[in-house]
Formats: sequence, structure tokens, C-alpha cells
Amino acid sequence: MDLSFSMRNDLENVRNLGLEVVTAMKNITSAVRIGFGSFVDKVVDPYVSTVEAKLANPCNNKHKGPCQPAFSFKHVLKLTEDVEEFEKKVSKQSISSNLDNPESGFDAIMQAAVCQFLPPGRRWEASWDLPT
Repeated sequence: MDLSFSMRNDLENVRNLGLEVVTAMKNITSAVRIGFGSFVDKVVDPYVSTVEAKLANPCNNKHKGPCQPAFSFKHVLKLTEDVEEFEKKVSKQSISSNLDNPESGFDAIMQAAVCQFLPPGRRWEASWDLPT
């Protein structure tokens, strides 16, 4: 998930919708797992401010609440059936901020594509248990 400042409302939605998403997916397949990864942007100029104070708190005064330093990608939770663990991990996330509009979405897709969320031994080709 993009945790840049512009996505702060979406973080709240993800916090509130985990169980609902899993429940809806269980109507499609019994092989439901949910994971969580987050990204902001590359921590270099011109994507984020490299001023020390801005590196520590990139949100400054535009956000009342926790604001973490920017980062490229964090693997927070591997794929799991444990919705409570998902909700717990997501509830601990806080937003950050960057300077440019295009965030590191492609970097995050790349991280997910190289199996960041797959537990050891899990294959991409694993079959889906679709209802007939």
C-alpha cells in the first residue's frame, strides 16, 4: 500500500475493510490469504526532501499524528489466513510524505512479484480452489 501523505484516507479504509475483503474473497475461493506491504518513495532527492529534519518527519505540520520517515518498500506481513494478524499489522501503520506525485508503485509491484509475500516453498502456480 502507498503510505504517502496523499493516501492517508486510504490507509484508514484498509484498516477497516480487511475482514470484509477476506469474507468477499471466500465467496470466490477457499484458498484466501491476505498480506501487507507498503511503500512511499525512493529516499533520494528529488523524490523526498533530504534535509535532516524532513527525513525524520516528512509530514511536518500538515498531519496531526504519527508520520514515519519515507522508505522504498516494507514487507510487513506475508500471506496468511489470519485476518486478525492482518488487522493488527495494518493498525500499526502510519503515513509518511514525499515531494513528487508519482510514488514508487512500480517498485512495490516488483517487490511483490519477487515473492516477498510468499512463504517458503509456496509456488506462484498454486491452484485456486474455485467453486463450480
